[in-house]
Amino acid sequence: MEPIPAGSSPADDKVEHYELGLCLSGGGYRAMLFHAGVLCRLNEAGLLQKIDMVSSVSGGSIAAGLLAVLWPRLSFADGVATNFRELYVEKILAFSQVFLDAPSILKGVFNPFSSAAREVATCYERHLFDGKVPTLKSLTRRPWFVFCSSNLSTGSLFSARYSV
Repeated sequence: MEPIPAGSSPADDKVEHYELGLCLSGGGYRAMLFHAGVLCRLNEAGLLQKIDMVSSVSGGSIAAGLLAVLWPRLSFADGVATNFRELYVEKILAFSQVFLDAPSILKGVFNPFSSAAREVATCYERHLFDGKVPTLKSLTRRPWFVFCSSNLSTGSLFSARYSV
């Protein structure tokens, strides 16, 4: 087997190259708030606008999901989103005050036409996305967002990506 030269790939024409990527880990609301702080600092440093790809899981996906939905509305001046605090940070902080686990589980258990997962999704839609259901197709092309999760039944990895 011949070694691949540094900086190339066997199918270079099919591989996308990224300069700056960001991985947002899991950990529920704590991770969501931690990553909101990281994103805030990256914005202040003028790096947020330079991100090419965001990959996330669990609480990191809450932070990334909101960023993905709000990205087209961010107003960048000299590399800094001037409206980041009002659009993103305030929304994440308000959402962190929403207690949705127990109420969603109870509603899902006692409502034969729903489930805990559906009730949680409804809370996310209402409190985080202002009642509008975001879709992968509605996301911007850059940065590219990858949302990772596991299938609860099988433990298999699932990742949602959208590329135009």
